Amino acid sequence: MRPDDHDMRDEPRPPWTTGLFAALLAGIFTVALSAVGFLDRANLTVSDIYARIANVPVSGETIVVAIDEKTVTMLGGYPLAREHLAAMLEHLETAGARRVFLDATFGYQGAEATDARLATAMRRLGPDRLALPTVTLSVKDGSGGTKAIEIAPIDRFSDAAHLVSADLPFALDGRVRSVGLDSLDRQSRRQTVAAWLSSVEAAGSSNFRIDYGIELGALPVFSFIDVLKGDVLPGRLSGRNVIVGLNVGGEIQSVSVPRYGDLYRPQIFALSAETLRQGRMLKLMNPWLGVIATLGITALLGPWLWRYGAIFGAALTLSAILGLFLLGASMRQNHATDLAIAAPCLAAFLSYLAVQIALNPALARFRHAFHVALERVDLAHIKLLQAGNDAIVTFNPEGDILTVNKAAEAMFGVKADEAQNFTIFDFLPDHGEALMTRSEARSPGRLHARLPDPHGAPRYFDLSFNTLQTGESWVGMVSARDITALKSREEHLAHAAMHDSLTGLANRRGFDTFLDATATYATETGQEFALLLVDLDEFKPINDTLGHHVGDEVLEIIAKRIRRLIRKSDIAARVGGDEFAIIMQAPTSLENATDFAQKLIRTVSQSIDVDGRVLSVGASVGIAIHGRHADDPESLLQFADAAMYVAKARGDGGFAVAEDASSPVAIQ
Repeated sequence: MRPDDHDMRDEPRPPWTTGLFAALLAGIFTVALSAVGFLDRANLTVSDIYARIANVPVSGETIVVAIDEKTVTMLGGYPLAREHLAAMLEHLETAGARRVFLDATFGYQGAEATDARLATAMRRLGPDRLALPTVTLSVKDGSGGTKAIEIAPIDRFSDAAHLVSADLPFALDGRVRSVGLDSLDRQSRRQTVAAWLSSVEAAGSSNFRIDYGIELGALPVFSFIDVLKGDVLPGRLSGRNVIVGLNVGGEIQSVSVPRYGDLYRPQIFALSAETLRQGRMLKLMNPWLGVIATLGITALLGPWLWRYGAIFGAALTLSAILGLFLLGASMRQNHATDLAIAAPCLAAFLSYLAVQIALNPALARFRHAFHVALERVDLAHIKLLQAGNDAIVTFNPEGDILTVNKAAEAMFGVKADEAQNFTIFDFLPDHGEALMTRSEARSPGRLHARLPDPHGAPRYFDLSFNTLQTGESWVGMVSARDITALKSREEHLAHAAMHDSLTGLANRRGFDTFLDATATYATETGQEFALLLVDLDEFKPINDTLGHHVGDEVLEIIAKRIRRLIRKSDIAARVGGDEFAIIMQAPTSLENATDFAQKLIRTVSQSIDVDGRVLSVGASVGIAIHGRHADDPESLLQFADAAMYVAKARGDGGFAVAEDASSPVAIQ
């Protein structure tokens, strides 16, 4: 037996205040972790567990009419033709549906006959019984910042319905947990889908967390085609709130949510409406109550854990954690309140460890080493901070790397034992200087960064940084969370909002945005650019006699031909059913534009083979030059439209320049 072992065994038992002090230190450390957001994901995980064990029935007032795989197959693909949507609205109006939310933006004009029928069906329901969605997207403005733009239906449809906010904001774990915020995390300026369907305008109804404890399996879901064919009895629709939307498409169309994994938008809207209807908007515990509970748990456990050995202390600690979990489950089920129990539970566990370290004589050597480490840099705490899925890097005041966790090794492609050879400027070359400045000023914060992975592919990260005081010095800490999937989803939504789903060209909204930007640049630089409006000749007979699927394929082929003709800097858009627009970027002369128009007419007029049928269409083109015919986008568009009508009136499939028109014709 070594002498120092005998000394440790004979060490006198510390007073009970030692246990209290050790436990309170664990509690304070836990509160610090919670304050920097370290326990946020743990609380979300606990909330998801509560949702899985909850059993909240649906009210039966909300049903989903799903555009499912069966519907898409039988009706010729997605998006559905507007006459089918009109027929559905007519059917729901006849069946006596209470309110109908149609999850489709209608951002562009279609064929006049089908648009007229759809608008008539919408007006028969009216704004009191029909709602259409708006969504907001975050885009960069001219000053390098961001602004939110609203995507809404064209006036013909929005005038006939109530417009509601259909934004689905993502939480920090990439899941949709609430409604009521836009793409800039601001309060939506419009009523939410849930509030409109539920007719609830009480406090908290505009922005709330969805209760995913509601049993989705009991929610009535009918196939669009079954309802349209009359296989669903009208009595099952009468007096109900109906959500009509896409329920097929895999990961591209689905959204990640707690408990259920991936859901389609109609299901999320239905759950949010049920949450509001039943008054189960999830409330969060006051953060100060969490601090009090955390410190209270440690204050109670410290003296008790001091009195008993390791086994009984472990049982007492587990009992406290289980009690907190059951209390949280009860509050979630009965009062729709989420208790942030991660901090109190972690504090209880750390209190047990701290008291055992403080009281166990066999750990005297460890306590001595622990106190020595505290006099320098508390790397033990830093390593504990590094547990988790986020990449965490610590560095000293000179910027030298101290530690990296496993996630950081994978992100930056460097082993932990090699990290000390690098600086924070090597890891974050574009942000190292800012991090050092903020760290020296003890100013925590966060920013978004674009970094390459070890293979050179771009990835996007949310960086949060803070400093830990260590005596007279400090240690900087950077936590990086991968948000590439969220960024990709935002880019997909932004692209979908500005582009035509059939042809892949810019849609009317995207065209207007590009035209405004091009006109502004041309005005500032004093250069000319050309605007060409293209109307297809003999397309309507093809669409009417052979069907929309043939017409759609013809439009896709024409769009591909246009895309091959234009330059990389030019913009092509589908602005109507069979109308296209082309912006020839500056500098462009009238001669360039007319040469291009002739080439375009020849290319479009080439025969098209669709399912063994040889078809042909022509093109009438109107040309207007910015700076020559008009200086503002609206007037330029009117002149190009007038010229296009002149070319079409000639009937020879040619082009006309704006000065050939007697006056501009307003776009309807």
